[in-house]
Amino acid sequence: MKYFLSVLLIFVSSTLYGSTAFFSETLTIGTVTSSGVSSTAKDSELKLAVISVENADLRFWYDGTIPATNTGHLLVQNNFIVISGINNLLNLKMISGGTSSVKVSISYEK
Repeated sequence: MKYFLSVLLIFVSSTLYGSTAFFSETLTIGTVTSSGVSSTAKDSELKLAVISVENADLRFWYDGTIPATNTGHLLVQNNFIVISGINNLLNLKMISGGTSSVKVSISYEK
């Protein structure tokens, strides 16, 4: 089922946005706020990012607001979200949703 959802996500993102993956990375996010977009991915053609969390919950805002362990959008363990728009991605801020670090995988598309 997880494999099916991954394939469906890739199909939907490339069909709806006409985008192609060009860079991916895995980050470890702790209890100190981190910016989400790698300097390698900061590109004027950047359209979207697929963000998944593996081992813990994640809190985030994509308007530049600093999240805390109890504020911000909650992305729970073993789920993903698609964030589109260069400004949203450049303003992305993330923090672990608990006391342990969270492993975050990000694929960028343009």
